[in-house]
Amino acid sequence: MTLYTRFSLVLVAVFCGIAAAVVFSHREIRKEIDALATERVRERTDYFRNGIELQSVGLQSLASSYAWWDQMVEFIETPDPTWASENIDTLVGVPNGGDALWVCDASFNVIHAIDATFQKPLAPFAKLTAIQAKADDAYEFNYYTIVDGQLWQIFGAAIQDPMFWRNETPVRGYLLVGLKWEGTWLARLGALCQAQLTRHIPPLDPARDDTTLPPLSSYSFEVPLSGLEGTPIATIRGTFDARTVEKVRRSLSEQALVFILGLVSFLALLGLFVGFTVLRPLGQIVRSLESRNPTHLSELLVSKSAFGEIARLLSSQFRQGRMLQEEIRRRLASHNANEDAGLNESNEALRLRLASDLHDGPMQSIYAAGLKIGSMEATLASGRVPDPETLASVRAILTGCSNDLRNLLLDLEPEELRDQDLDGALLRFERYLKSISRHTGE
Repeated sequence: MTLYTRFSLVLVAVFCGIAAAVVFSHREIRKEIDALATERVRERTDYFRNGIELQSVGLQSLASSYAWWDQMVEFIETPDPTWASENIDTLVGVPNGGDALWVCDASFNVIHAIDATFQKPLAPFAKLTAIQAKADDAYEFNYYTIVDGQLWQIFGAAIQDPMFWRNETPVRGYLLVGLKWEGTWLARLGALCQAQLTRHIPPLDPARDDTTLPPLSSYSFEVPLSGLEGTPIATIRGTFDARTVEKVRRSLSEQALVFILGLVSFLALLGLFVGFTVLRPLGQIVRSLESRNPTHLSELLVSKSAFGEIARLLSSQFRQGRMLQEEIRRRLASHNANEDAGLNESNEALRLRLASDLHDGPMQSIYAAGLKIGSMEATLASGRVPDPETLASVRAILTGCSNDLRNLLLDLEPEELRDQDLDGALLRFERYLKSISRHTGE
């Protein structure tokens, strides 16, 4: 694995570690922002519900007050339109009043009804069993319903004799005051909860008041409104400005992106800088040391950096090493030549000494023995018997020659042992054998 590969792996590991830390931190902060956004939505939803209760208190109290009235009991028994127009119709179409009212007997048969346009509206319930079940649970109640395609909130109260407690007198009828959830009322509730409210009635018009999606910088909440049977009949959607939260969210994402891009740029520049200023000259030095070739240091020899100093030192060491090798080879060649010359001179002196010793000793004895054997052959040729003394003298001459040869062999001693000890002679002999093997190999 090259230095570039190792350094690249280190940079990738550093980038992955820092990027993982940034992503984790970004994710945690996003969770906090999402929790803040959820808290804002819940807060506005609570504002909306509290606004409904606050605005409903007045109408509920108004309906209860008129229902617990002795003249209302008489009106149930004897309906009088003139009395109704002068006394109860004034609840409709006035500030803080209702948009319609209905007076029903105990069986929820409508006796009198009027709206803000002085028309008779439809009954605010579709099933008598549903409204009767609602009224049986309490003397005061409210619910949501759809009347002629419009969303209404109905506030009801049992009509009873005010001379008795409610649980001590029978219910004579019911007074229902209705509030239409139209633009004006939604705007008032929206001001209380600081949101823009729209209504959505799925069974009648799925696209009504719900065709425009909120902007990206807005949050929304939905509150279902249930009818008499407890099933949702409409949904109120509220949208409110959340530019501050979204600005923080976008700013966080932009900062994370900028940080990642900056980190990538920094690591890339760092990699290029380290690669050209450190790894490249270091790689040239390593290749030069591995190959023992100073040619890889040619670019660094003129550099003024620390790597240039190292390259010049290495080049000097390479040059001195080559000079030392040449000197060693020269001295070895000279030494081998001197050893060969000394060895030849020693061999020649030994040969001359052996020739002299053989000529002066054994050769003369052998020659004398030959002469005596020749005289003995002449004696035999003449028919005479050789003298035994002559034969004994020949035997003595040959015995002496044999002794001389044996002594000559025992007297052989290398000339080196005369001037040096045995250890020095053995070292010279070892070098001699090495020189012979080198020459034989060549």
